[in-house]
Amino acid sequence: MYIHNLKTYDVENTGTRGASVSVWFNFCEKHCPGCWNEDTWQRDTSLYIDNDEVVSTVLSALSDDFLPIGTLALLGGDPISPKNIKDCLYLVKKVKEARPDIEIICWTGFIWKQVYRSKILSPILAYLDILIDGRFLIERKVKGKHYGSDNQKIIDVQKSLKQEEIVEMALD
Repeated sequence: MYIHNLKTYDVENTGTRGASVSVWFNFCEKHCPGCWNEDTWQRDTSLYIDNDEVVSTVLSALSDDFLPIGTLALLGGDPISPKNIKDCLYLVKKVKEARPDIEIICWTGFIWKQVYRSKILSPILAYLDILIDGRFLIERKVKGKHYGSDNQKIIDVQKSLKQEEIVEMALD
């Protein structure tokens, strides 16, 4: 997989369970003006890391007894871009198999409806707990939130799947 950055202890990009292991995927086709992480947009082949190596690093960090971590955070770029979805799905499956107690949160430029209706993207939903959806819109930028602009939603994925409608939640 193409990994821009992997942080084994992160207190900024978290869900509801405290600190996270954060994985920034390389590549995003959205190119939102004002994006805080535009250096992840273009595919950089030098950032390739074997999928099993990434899984091993993530699982090792999630098992650290001295730094308890409850969340895997997926960022980017866009973790579920069609160019990243296969690798991202591999990662989340392996993490949930080994650690079903770990919360998985994902930031994406796609909106819920696009992910939910896509044969390529929708399989990821079975493994996610929280999805922060939607493109960043600079004219609607907010500060101090888990999202960049107020059009983005924080979605409880499993409740939304059960209820067959979007169930929003608060992280702040």
